Amino acid sequence: MSIFKPILTLLFCLGIYGCGNDTNNMPPGFLDEPPPPPTSETSVLSGGTLMLDPHVTDSVLVLQQGTIMAWGKRGEVDMPNDSIGVDMRGKWLYPGTLVELNKGVVKAGLRKNQPANMIILSQDPELGPVDQVAVVGEITQGTLRLDSPE
Repeated sequence: MSIFKPILTLLFCLGIYGCGNDTNNMPPGFLDEPPPPPTSETSVLSGGTLMLDPHVTDSVLVLQQGTIMAWGKRGEVDMPNDSIGVDMRGKWLYPGTLVELNKGVVKAGLRKNQPANMIILSQDPELGPVDQVAVVGEITQGTLRLDSPE
């Protein structure tokens, strides 16, 4: 009986402390309702290369309700705390359309407070024929569409 006494005491203590109904501090489980979707109207596209003149590598592009608010190098652009981040590493963001890119038109800059119209490329269009560059997404009138989650 001497070996069962400590085990019973331990089980009793675990029962007292482990049977509480406090679930507020528990992480969500797979049966819990999913969290609500982000409600911010500000998106931050970061890590890509903005095809401007000159190019901006490791860039940040801030869009609010589809309007260009700011752009530049990471660390040099103020980003709202409630923004939704989109990873653009390994992507090239070209302001304009695919037709303009095929004609060799390179935009010199972006304009603030204008709707964003861009194509998102999988590789640097200056490294090969433009017709072989995969377009993986676009921003049309400020609405982002990505074809690939990568």
